[in-house]
Amino acid sequence: MTSDDNRWSEASALLERIPDEAAERRLRRWRVKRLLLMAVGLVTGVAAAGFVFVLVDGGSSSATGAPAWQVGAGYTLSTVAFALSFVAIRFQWRANTRARAWRSPVAVLTREQRKELLQGVRGTATVEPARVPLARHLAENLGNLRYAYLGQACLLAGWTGLAIADPVPWRLVFVGVLAVPTAIGWPLMERDRRRAGRFLDAHPVEGRHPAG
Repeated sequence: MTSDDNRWSEASALLERIPDEAAERRLRRWRVKRLLLMAVGLVTGVAAAGFVFVLVDGGSSSATGAPAWQVGAGYTLSTVAFALSFVAIRFQWRANTRARAWRSPVAVLTREQRKELLQGVRGTATVEPARVPLARHLAENLGNLRYAYLGQACLLAGWTGLAIADPVPWRLVFVGVLAVPTAIGWPLMERDRRRAGRFLDAHPVEGRHPAG
């Protein structure tokens, strides 16, 4: 078997919950890398926010004397939005648990293999019959991304509320920066989610009606 064949076999073994030492090792390395990337992203984001705060606002965060109705509306929006973001995180956690996102068999595949599988889910390539279960798993995970983007949208709304209540320059800049990936990512996510749904409908689990 070639290296690529081994990767496909390891991914299938993980999907079927069959112990495979090599696949488990790859999966553990993937989880460690994923956690490190998340930590680096968090630290970088905090550092960037601090830099923007100092650069744009000169370190001042004093209130700008906005009208009472504006302050009230802004804080109300931010409170509701941040509360909803926690709800979205909860739904995302449950969806990831059901879909085994942290034990995803797709994680042991190479980048080229994941791209090939994604193209099959999107309908731009043909999926080999033996790989349809893996493609279904990927499609189900893509469908769960809506919770992550819902949380991001709520986070944006929360910061927008704070900017309305106290529109200091650094908050306005931060909201603008946060809005860019949200605005770009949402339609892309929706497109992939619809494609994933069509793939799941076209490739139902054996013995299950497509609508079920």
